[in-house]
Amino acid sequence: MEDDAGVMVRSFQRSPLRGLGWWQTRRNFLKFLKESEGFDLIEIPEHEGFLPFHFSKFPVVVRLHLSFSFWWQQLGRSWLYRPNLQWSERQTLNHHKNWIGCSGFILKKTKEHFGIKPTLEKIIYNPVKPVVEQSLPELRQRIINTGEYVLYAGMLSVRKGALKLAEAANIFFTKHNRIKLVFAGPQEKINGHQMHDQIMACIRPEFRNRLIFLGQIPHTEVFCWLACAKVFVSPSQLEAFSIVVMEAMQAGTPVVYSTKHSGPEAIQHGYDGLLANPDSKEDIAANVLKILDCPSFAEKVAQNARTTVEKRFSVERCVDETLGFYNQAIEDWQQRRNK
Repeated sequence: MEDDAGVMVRSFQRSPLRGLGWWQTRRNFLKFLKESEGFDLIEIPEHEGFLPFHFSKFPVVVRLHLSFSFWWQQLGRSWLYRPNLQWSERQTLNHHKNWIGCSGFILKKTKEHFGIKPTLEKIIYNPVKPVVEQSLPELRQRIINTGEYVLYAGMLSVRKGALKLAEAANIFFTKHNRIKLVFAGPQEKINGHQMHDQIMACIRPEFRNRLIFLGQIPHTEVFCWLACAKVFVSPSQLEAFSIVVMEAMQAGTPVVYSTKHSGPEAIQHGYDGLLANPDSKEDIAANVLKILDCPSFAEKVAQNARTTVEKRFSVERCVDETLGFYNQAIEDWQQRRNK
């Protein structure tokens, strides 16, 4: 048990047993809950399904982000399929039907994928924490020396659109001969090859010196790079809800996001950001160029984006809506117990 900023955190170790270790881990968690007192409510995630049993001692809320079962199906990753995890996720959702979706997209797709309808449901977007900028003079000088750049931040992977963005860069590099493309984040490997090499292979030789790979950097540094970018681009194929996109909007940086998954929920195209088809390098490049070619449009979009984050994705709003849902779940649980 440890104290995390006033919140007591109890950690559980996964069972080291092979084969049925996943079952033992979940049984240990259930045993802990049955022996616990003083809880008003329990919240659990849906991914990995850690409570696939009937449990009625306290009301349970499941917060949906992105189940492994749905992720594997959407991305065609059949080689990752694990029946025990799919069973655990399905049973967790089937036994506990108070659901909070971090986006309308993920709430809808969870219902469709598992064929289960919740008793109570609500969309509550993940909040964007206000960032307290720190004085990092050496970093700021490095950013200034970089010049103008387009930024990608997150896992360098096919799913998140790193390769499509590299292909699109060949188009906007041609028109803006001083712009650079900065990648911040760890790399996915494809067939044993680092994503860095795959990205370089997508870029025309004369443009390769305009790529910068930062690797994985601290969050405070990411925010500095976000705040100074001309455009932040995230042409992802699948996201439950992207926090880094919201952080870019909060930083006052124009964003090009994705027309797929939760993109249209996060951004109103042309007002507080732009949405591009993540399958089309031409569409990604065209939307990046809309911002690079028109500074006044970029400034207006950035201003609107900050307002959107303040109104729709604040910590205060998330807390208020979550507490309201908790109270509703507790009231519903009490009524069922009293019948």
